[in-house]
Amino acid sequence: MQTVCCPTRDRDNQSVLYNSWKHIHALKFQAVVTPDGITSSLLGPFIGSCHDHFIYTISKIENRLKKYLAPTSDSEKYYALYDHNKFCNKSMSKVHIAVEWDFGEVQKYFKYCKYKYAMKTKENNLAKIYQLSSIFKNMYHCINHKKLSTGSYFNLLPPSLEDYISG
Repeated sequence: MQTVCCPTRDRDNQSVLYNSWKHIHALKFQAVVTPDGITSSLLGPFIGSCHDHFIYTISKIENRLKKYLAPTSDSEKYYALYDHNKFCNKSMSKVHIAVEWDFGEVQKYFKYCKYKYAMKTKENNLAKIYQLSSIFKNMYHCINHKKLSTGSYFNLLPPSLEDYISG
């Protein structure tokens, strides 16, 4: 969830962007962070009033990921998506904090994203700002992997910068 400045002149945008759960105006993004600390998928923006499950349903992220993640016979190695439901919360309770660190790092390295008064919907392309910040955060991870929390937690290194850029 990316906090944005409250639209002062546009009442319709105020209600659409308002997230009543967090009591903020926001744009939402759906991201998949791999255990090496790289944001591998970033979809959005979605309006702040959208429920996370609605975003999950319309994105069809599970179907898109099945295309790229081959099943493995090793029962110790599997992927899971953290999606805020009770079963998933229980199975991922030990690792979901490491995933959340990654979202915080975008705001940590790119302060502009943290300053809600600069994030004005009518003056800036906020989606592009957040998406580029996430890409640059990934590049930073590739270069400075020793200082990172997510990759360290899972004991995995991100790809080299050259590999990341080449896809």
